[in-house]
Amino acid sequence: MREDVLRSAMNGFIFPSLLCGENRRILNSNRAFTDLCEYEADEVLGKIPGRILQGEESDPGTVCEMRRFLDQALPFSFRIVNYDKSDRSYATGGVILPGMWEDGRRFFVGLQRELMVSGEAPFQNRDFCEELGMLVDALSIQSRDMPFAG
Repeated sequence: MREDVLRSAMNGFIFPSLLCGENRRILNSNRAFTDLCEYEADEVLGKIPGRILQGEESDPGTVCEMRRFLDQALPFSFRIVNYDKSDRSYATGGVILPGMWEDGRRFFVGLQRELMVSGEAPFQNRDFCEELGMLVDALSIQSRDMPFAG
């Protein structure tokens, strides 16, 4: 996967998205992320998302599970309370998908949406599912090109 292609695709998403390197530091955020979190792209560049978005009401068990999935480079969905720049809490849900650049370095791309109803799942929104489908398709093109051992 080429980084410029993924960044371009993300910038067209209507839902907040982040691109992070294998060190989990933010490489790119889109306008929808800025609209939701109030952080401009240059303010989050190089930051670790959990350190700027999670706070008092963020469930420690969920945070621990998210770290475990990231450590294993596994795709996962989540629902958590995050905080914007003004310290307003909001429920959010989404997915984080691992990928690999052409040079073998790993990356993570996250797509999220604010949840308005307690217990709501991010997948209860058709537009979110369509954007997720586009992202999965883009990453699966890459996986078809990877060698298979076995």
